[in-house]
This record gives sequence, C-alpha cells and structure tokens, in this order.
Amino acid sequence: IPANSLGANGRIRAYCIVQDTGLNGTKTFRLKFGATTLFAIVDGATSASRFEFALNIFNRNLTNSQYAWVMHPYNNVAADTDTFNSISRRWNTSAIDTTANQDLVITGQLANSLDSIIISGLFVEIIRT
Repeated sequence: IPANSLGANGRIRAYCIVQDTGLNGTKTFRLKFGATTLFAIVDGATSASRFEFALNIFNRNLTNSQYAWVMHPYNNVAADTDTFNSISRRWNTSAIDTTANQDLVITGQLANSLDSIIISGLFVEIIRT
C-alpha cells in the first residue's frame, strides 16, 4: 500500500476467493498488514473447502491506528453451490504507520504438501476519505 495513500480516515478493501483440497492436514490462511498478522484462519483436513475473504482495514482518524474486520463465508462441499455452511466475522485493531509504504499480504500454509490451496481471484481497493 503506497505511503500516504489512505490519509487519516482511508480504507483498504480486499476480496479473495480460495479453495483448498486434501485430507492430509490443516490449511492456514493469514491476512497481514505491515508486519502485523490481523487474522489467521485455519481449515481442517477436509476433502475440499471454499472461502471468500472480505477484508476491510480502516484508519481511525489517525494514520497509525486501524480497525480491521474480515468476513469469510465457508463451504466444505466440493460441489459448486451458492450455499455456505457458515459465515464468520472477526474484528481486530492495529497500529501500522500508513505514512510509510506497507505490504498487504494474504498467504496460505499447508501442514502437509500433499494438500493444495488455489487462489481463484483477488482484488485490492484503496479508498481515501
């Protein structure tokens, strides 16, 4: 995220679609802003899971104070369907200096290399207010 692109009340909005497969171990998704892991989401050893991550990070009237939330619908069925088994919402705070360049990083980690994680789509939007 470029330095000074948010201002004191700006927002970062990211959306990511992922699928994981395999019964051999857990899969961990991490959403990081700067050096801070805002969210870590763990999926168990299921045959196939689909996630949508909707991430929002807001500066809170300061360039070094954020409020973040992520919503992630989850479906552990391999078939294409509009039905999700659950929707989780999580909140967090951070103190990242947005007057400096910062990385927004979304990663997936496998406990067993026989499993897989596939990113099907990602977009990031910066909204300066």
